[in-house]
Amino acid sequence: MKHLVGVDIGGTKMYLCARDGKEWIERRVSTGINCTKEYLKEQLEDFLDLLPFPIDAVGMAVPGLVTSDHFCERSDVVPALSGVDSVFFSDGKFPVFYLNDVRCAAVEEASHFPENSVVAVLMAGTGIALSVSDHGHLLHGAGGFTGELGHCYVSTPQGYRTIDKLGGGAQILREAGCTATQLLEKLQNGDPQAVSIIQKAGESFGMALAMVINLYNPDAIVIGGGTTGYPGYLEAAKRTAQELSLTPSFAQCTFYPPHDPKRIVALGAMRYAVQKLCKKEK
Repeated sequence: MKHLVGVDIGGTKMYLCARDGKEWIERRVSTGINCTKEYLKEQLEDFLDLLPFPIDAVGMAVPGLVTSDHFCERSDVVPALSGVDSVFFSDGKFPVFYLNDVRCAAVEEASHFPENSVVAVLMAGTGIALSVSDHGHLLHGAGGFTGELGHCYVSTPQGYRTIDKLGGGAQILREAGCTATQLLEKLQNGDPQAVSIIQKAGESFGMALAMVINLYNPDAIVIGGGTTGYPGYLEAAKRTAQELSLTPSFAQCTFYPPHDPKRIVALGAMRYAVQKLCKKEK
């Protein structure tokens, strides 16, 4: 039995987990746009010290452009990861395998569907990202950068804007001028401005969903990420997606929540690490 650690690095937190039999060992620490690579390494080392076993590998989900399983080209979410080789985190003592965070989610979610499925995984968090598993194969692109849905531009009365700037969580909070907790409270109280912001953002995400449906014709769409927790967001998105999608393509796809929303990305990172280890052993 291999002992693995899954790491999900995000713009506000880093989640680490490992499994000891049926029990999970977990830790969540703060990150932020100004956190350093040394801080991230220290948090990983502290977590490893908690474990009652030596590890075989770490699967690390990176919020950025990953050009191989060990190098991050660029991360706008956690800039300290830009240009960092994965060996930095282990000093060569054990393998650390990088994979883009939404691809980690796709690796995990695709494992729950038949291998001949086309599974699209969309994460709506700070920004919006996509990964597609087609008959068991992840789409990577020539340089490993496929799926940057949030960076796609659309024309608006205010000029060209990215999908991130129209439907992402960071933009929602900028427009609302408050924290996520405060926004949720406003939504629960029926605040008209808050409801309008979520309605517009949800419709923009729905437009992105329709693009995915029309381009990839998936039979399963898994939608995760914290932004989907705002009341009305997903409802507006699905309604808009149905309006803008090809009718037969929309009819063929089914929407699903993540099987394990809390661990979806970290579990995918662990699963990917297992796949890489198995290939090395052959």
